[in-house]
Amino acid sequence: MRKIAAVGLVVVVGGVCGCAKKPDLSSPAGTMATFDQAMKGAKFSQAAECFAFDTQGARDSTDWSTYSESQRKLIIGKLREEKANALTSAGATYTSKGYQVGNASESGNQATVELKTGAGYTVTVRMAREKDAWRIESLPGF
Repeated sequence: MRKIAAVGLVVVVGGVCGCAKKPDLSSPAGTMATFDQAMKGAKFSQAAECFAFDTQGARDSTDWSTYSESQRKLIIGKLREEKANALTSAGATYTSKGYQVGNASESGNQATVELKTGAGYTVTVRMAREKDAWRIESLPGF
């Protein structure tokens, strides 16, 4: 009985301490910070989760809204896998630029965030709100 209680306490404490921290996609800057950390940590699948695949599907397919939820999830899963592979190839380039998340600007369900380098180079990232999360719609070069 004590072993079960001790294991339960460890699980509760582990959950409270934030060891399984969820990515912050609640703001454009939070999404970019999550993406930036994932790229710098070579976690390319996690970085790919920051992209607006539902928005992309609706933009690229005239009948996106007629697809069932399970069909959309399958398509989004394939797009996410392809993006993770592309990000894997671009990981060294991204890291070498030393990007820092800059200013964010929101307007309704759209936003932009700047990624800046120490050399003064800036990339403007377009963001879209999907349900309850901000996601990357366009990131030039990646």
